[in-house]
Amino acid sequence: MTTATAPTCRIEREEIIESIVEINHGVSRAWLESFETEHLREYLEHLDLVIRPRGTVWVRPNGTPPAYERRAA
Repeated sequence: MTTATAPTCRIEREEIIESIVEINHGVSRAWLESFETEHLREYLEHLDLVIRPRGTVWVRPNGTPPAYERRAA
């Protein structure tokens, strides 16, 4: 089993953010940077499903709230 190095994780995160921006043109990269990578990955999966034809079902992962909110510290 190999573990991802920090640069590899960073590249993956940047690719996720890039993919989100390609689908959702109204979102800023700066705002997306405030979320954890796992939440970004889940959002990208959701976006991928909503651009598909009607009838495709997305099931929210267990333990996740129906909406995310970020507040300034």
